[in-house]
Formats: sequence, structure tokens, C-alpha cells
Amino acid sequence: MGCAFLGTSNGTIYYAKFKNKNISIHKVYKFENQIVLTGIHYQLLSSNEKTHCILVTTFNTLYEFVGGPTIEQMFQSYQNTPIQFMELPGDFDFSELHVNNKPNFKGNFCFFNEAGIFKGQISLSKKNIKAGDKITENEKLIHFPDKLPQSQTFFNFSKKEDQNEENKFPIAMAQTNFHFLLAYPDKIIGMSSLDGQVVFLEKIDTAKDGKLIGFAIDQIKDSIWLFSNKRLFAIYTQEEDRDVWKIYIQKKEFETALLYCGDDKKKRDKVFRAHAKYLFHEKKYIKSATYFAKTNLPFEDVALKFLELESKKPLKTFLNYKIDVLSEKTHKQQRTLICMWLLELFLTEINYNINNEMNEEYKKVQEELYSFFEDHYLDLNPKISFQIFISYGRFEEMYHYSKKINDFGVVLSHQFMEQHYESAIKLLRKQKELHIIYHFSPLFITKSPLELIKCWKDNTALDPNKLLPALMRYKPEYNPRGIKENLAIDYLEFCVMVKKCEEPSIHNYLIYLYVRNNKDRELLKMLNPLDGEKLYNQRYALRLCMTAKKMQPSVFLYSEMGLYKQAVKLALTFDLKLAKIHAQKPRKEELRKKLTNIVAKYIAKKKKDLQGAITYLKQNSQIQIQNILPLFPDFDCIDDFKEEISNTLKSLNNQILGLKEEMKEEQVSSDLIRNDLNRLSKRSISMSVDETCKICNRNVLGTRYYLFPCKHCFHNTCLEKEMKEHFLTKNQINRMGNIKECIRIEQEEHQNIQMIPDLSDLEMRNLRLIRENLNHYQREFDEILAKSCPICGKLLSKIIEEPFYNLKDKELNNSWEL
Repeated sequence: MGCAFLGTSNGTIYYAKFKNKNISIHKVYKFENQIVLTGIHYQLLSSNEKTHCILVTTFNTLYEFVGGPTIEQMFQSYQNTPIQFMELPGDFDFSELHVNNKPNFKGNFCFFNEAGIFKGQISLSKKNIKAGDKITENEKLIHFPDKLPQSQTFFNFSKKEDQNEENKFPIAMAQTNFHFLLAYPDKIIGMSSLDGQVVFLEKIDTAKDGKLIGFAIDQIKDSIWLFSNKRLFAIYTQEEDRDVWKIYIQKKEFETALLYCGDDKKKRDKVFRAHAKYLFHEKKYIKSATYFAKTNLPFEDVALKFLELESKKPLKTFLNYKIDVLSEKTHKQQRTLICMWLLELFLTEINYNINNEMNEEYKKVQEELYSFFEDHYLDLNPKISFQIFISYGRFEEMYHYSKKINDFGVVLSHQFMEQHYESAIKLLRKQKELHIIYHFSPLFITKSPLELIKCWKDNTALDPNKLLPALMRYKPEYNPRGIKENLAIDYLEFCVMVKKCEEPSIHNYLIYLYVRNNKDRELLKMLNPLDGEKLYNQRYALRLCMTAKKMQPSVFLYSEMGLYKQAVKLALTFDLKLAKIHAQKPRKEELRKKLTNIVAKYIAKKKKDLQGAITYLKQNSQIQIQNILPLFPDFDCIDDFKEEISNTLKSLNNQILGLKEEMKEEQVSSDLIRNDLNRLSKRSISMSVDETCKICNRNVLGTRYYLFPCKHCFHNTCLEKEMKEHFLTKNQINRMGNIKECIRIEQEEHQNIQMIPDLSDLEMRNLRLIRENLNHYQREFDEILAKSCPICGKLLSKIIEEPFYNLKDKELNNSWEL
């Protein structure tokens, strides 16, 4: 089903309905005056599908009809209701009505007559509309240009125009999205529909193409045709909106200008600049700051502009929005600097309102700061931020910031100052960064030791060694009421017995606390653990026990350290049985004898029990004459001990006889060895006259040579070269060089002395000494050089692992690769 409206030259409007092939036409409205209707446009309003809108034009008037729910009812409602209209001046018997129905321009209309172009918009979304209401808005009359430009913009065309009466007014018009096309008999011009500026002019050769008559518009295909009495022209638009954003800037419609900038960053920047400057000029500083932040203007220029203002709120706004514009990856330093500046501005504003903390402005700024922390806490530099908080004296805000960045050090300090110990320790329990627990434990051990030590026990990752500073500050007086036990000892016992801590410092401090608190039983268990592993420092423990006069632990420690004599002597001062036990601990029999004698002397002299001392010696198999005699007084009868003395003398006699036999055997062995050495010195080896060197294959006679027992013979020089190359170490080679030099010097000295005619006794002694030195050097030289045969001796086994070639020779090394 469709419909159409017909307007007549006598002011009558007909409504036609199309259904299948049936057509019904009936009159719906008649103007009182006999007026000619030049245009009708029907529009169904989007806000209400039962509300209709119709624009009707005459030569110089635009009428508006609106209502419903049917077309007939709408026109009937205007029988008694005045019609909204707009009358334009002019005497031409010609006018046109154009309405743009494209998606982004729907409802834009223009009424063209002698007065100019009357443009506006149909309010498609207007609600609660009734008959007689005005349905159009944003109307504006654009006059025709008095003088046409001498050049046109689009086609780089330039001609002077004849401004005669015939060409003064256009004869037809067409509407595009942003322009009006006006046809004159001999030209066509384009005017901007936004500001009325002429942007296009095209001259028509009337002799060739004829005079222009009008436009034909195909709204379905969105095409415009211009026709004359001779030709038909097609008009195309290309990048029609490229400069629209500039016009909207001039009209101060900045948001609309942005829509036509697209993704062009340069255009958008110019729009933001213009908008920001306009708002700043209008003294709308805060809103201006939001747009300045979006521009690429130098940061310092804009900041200085806002610094000159009395209020710092626009500056805060600019900085806040500037952070959002800057990228977190590429502008990290800039974001940090701006955030630090903002923090100072916030704190300055808070301090300004500090006199009345119940003031709404104070609370508002504080909430803004906390919101700022939420958004930009990662951009702030913690170290500098804390310095700023302290300089401004704002510890409350510092506490909130610390919580946000999980810097619990500041939070715990704040809670300690506020005496919120339980909540602080609960926070310590949640800590994953152990250094915070280590740092704050010495503080909280003096305020809430029980809860803190429970926290330590629950955290298995803690290193007890790092908690020692806190434990050393602990005193039982810090315990809660009703708890008398030493909590430091309790925790250290937990570390040693449950956690199996092996840190010597923990064991040492636990021993210290045992000694200090007179826990002798626990101390002995600690010094001698069941598993036998002693992780404490014995010297430190001994010093503690001796200082505190803990005798039994001290005896044990002396014995553990191998100081058995000191252990026995100390034990004899208070416990004879303990001394006897420790006297038998040494493994060396000689030491056990000495300690037994010390105990026996103590029993005999201090206890005055000679029989007891001898019994003790018998028990330990140490009864000897030298052990017994010192025990007797200077004047005493020894009849009772004759048997023991006699047995001792017999034992000593047997030992002397045994030693004599051993000496005879040693004498016989030494004589045999001496005879063997004499035979070796006279040993000789026979060799043939034509014996050759096994290295160079030349005869060895006539030069110095070496002959080994295996009958391999070598020249002195050949053997020396071979040994240095394959067998001797650097130290041996250096020593051989030194020996050669010493031999040379001694030989020169020897020759000098022999040249003297009559030698004195002193010179003879020197000559003998030189010969002895030469023999000594030669023997040492031979020992190094001829220690073993290089062909079949023991030294040959040392070169088995040496490679066939030098590995440092890269070329030779590469030649062996497969």
C-alpha cells in the first residue's frame, strides 16, 4: 500500500492511496486564498509512527502541518487551528522545496525562492506534538551572492563574470549533503549550505551547450542531472566534506567539527586547539583544560597559561586529562612527572582547607586524591612521594597510598604509632615479603610478643637467624598477664626441635638463654643432643658456663673440646665420680695414664686415702712403680706394697731385654745395606766400539754420552733435548740451566787456581772445595737428566696421554677433523 499528495494551482491538497491496482483520490485540505502550491513533502516522525508531518510551499511561503493518527484527522484538526508558516519576501512566480532523506542528513530541508535559500531541519524526534505546533528548527535564510567570484575552487577555473540582469537570480537549485547547486542560464555555482560561501563556479558555453533550464534529482540512486535545451550534464560530488570541519570551527560547533575530521590526527588537533582557546577566552577554564590536554601544544606553554590563574583547579584538570592522553609505554617518565606535580597540588589544596576538616571542600579534595591513587598509583615514584607526604605533614594520605601500593612498611609504622598492634600483626601474617617482618619484629616484640611469636611459628619461610635482633630485645616483662614463660626460649626450642634449624647462632643464643635463666637440665640436653650433632660454638658455650659458674656443663664442654686435663681438674673441685669418668675418655693411652695419675694423687693427698688411690690404679691397669712412688709420703712404710713394686720392676727389666734384642737386629740389617751399596758403586756395563745414539743414530764415542743399565745409549745433547721436550717440567729445566751456570763458574775458578805456580794451603783447600762442588752439581744434573731411560724407563708412561700434535695449532688441528 502506498500514498501520494497532490497540490494544485488553486490551493487544494489531494491525498491519493494506492492498493494493488486500485487508486483512490480525495481532497483533504483547501487554502482559503487562491494560491499556487509549488511543493509538498510528507514525513512520518520517528518518535511516533502515528504522527505525520507535511511541508507545503507556495511561491514565497512555507506551511507546516503536523498531527494524527491519520492523514485525514491531521488536516481536519487544522480547520480551527492556525497553521505554522514562514513567509519570505519576493515577487517571483517560482519556488522549490528540497528535503534530504539520507541517513545522516534526514530531515534537512531547503526552500528556494527569490529571497534566497531558506534552510532548516524537521524535528523528527520531537515528542508530544499536536496540531499547530512548530515542527521545524534551526532555520536560516541564505541570500544569493551579489557578486560571483572570479575563480572557482574545484576545477582551477578563472573567468570574469557578466553581472547583467539576466544572470542575477538562479533559475533552478539542487541540494547535496553540504552544498547548494544553483543553475543560471549560462553557469552553475556551488554554495556551502553551512556558511553560504561560494566554493564552485562553472561557465557554460551557451552557443554550444545551450542555456541551462534546471536540475533533475534521482534520490534513489543519489545522482544529480543538469539539463539545458541542448545537452544533459551529470554532476558528481567527491570529498565534499573535506573542509566542513573548518566551517564548523568558525561556527563554534566544535563537536560537530570533530565528526568530520575522521581519524586525521592533525585535523582533530586543530579542532581541539580552537575549542580549548575559545573556552579559555570565555573563562570556562576547567572545561578548557580538558581540551588543551588533548592537543599537541607544548606542555609547558599550556601549563604556564593555567599557572597564571588564581585557581589551581584548571591546572589540576589539565594535568589529570594529560595523563590519560599520554601512553603508559612510551611516555612513562612524563606521566610520572605530571603525577608528582598533581600530588603536590592535591596536598596543597588539602592543607589550605586543613583548619576545618569537617568542611565539604576538604573531604571532596581528599576523596579526589584517593581516587587519583586508584587510577595512577603505578605512575607515582614511591620514594619521592613519601618525601612529599612527609614535607606536607600528610601522614593520613601517605597511609592510604602505602596500602594501595602494598608498601606495608609505612602502613605498619602508622599502625604502630596509633598503637594498633593486633591489626598490625594480622597484617604481618599476610606478608609475602619477609624483609618487612624482619624489619618490624624488633618493634612489635616489645608490645605484643605472644601474637608476634605465633605469627613467626605459622610462617615456615622465615629465617630464624634474621629474627635474632627482635629476640634479643625481648624481656619476660613484655608478656601478657598470666604468661610467665620465656617466649624467646619457646620460639628457639621450636626452631631447634621442630624446624630442625642448623644455624649455629640460633643454638648459641638458646644456650645463652638457658644459662641466663638457670635452666641447667635443658642446658645439658642442648650441649649433648640425642642425635649427637652439635651445632653450637663450644668455646662460646664454655665461656658462658664458666662465667655463670655452671660446673657440670663446663666439665662436659672441656671434655668435648679435647681438653681432658682441664675437665678432670675442674671436676675434682666438686665431683670425684665425674672426674673419674672424664679421666677415661681420651683414646690415647698415655693421656689416660696421666689423667688417672692426677685422680689417684687427688685421692691419696687431698682425700688422704692411699689404699683407695692404689685400688683406683689397679682398676684402670695403671699400677706401675713410677705411678705408685709419688703417692707415698716422704716417711712411710711400703711393706704392704712390696708385691706391686716387685712386679713393676720385673716388667721394666723385661722391656729392657726386648729393646736390646731389637737393637742387634737393626745392626745386622744396616751392615747388609752398606755391603749392597759398595757393590753397586763398582758395577760396570760393557759396550761395543760402534755403539750409536738411539736418537740420532751416530757413534757415541768421542763425545759425552749416557749409558743406561738397559744398554740404551744417548749423546749428552740428544738426551737433554729429548728430556726437555717430552719428560721434564719447567722447574726441572730451569734447575738444569742453573746447574750448568754453576758448573761453568766453578770450572773457570778451577782453571784460574791451577794456573798459579806455587799453591798455598788456602788455595789447595779452595781447589778441593771446587772439585767437591763440581762433583755435587754433576750428580744433581745427572739425577735430573738420566733418572730414567727415555725409551724403556718409567718416564715413558707419562707421555701416553699426550696428543700426537699440538692442539693450539689450528691448521693442524682442523686437518685431523673427519
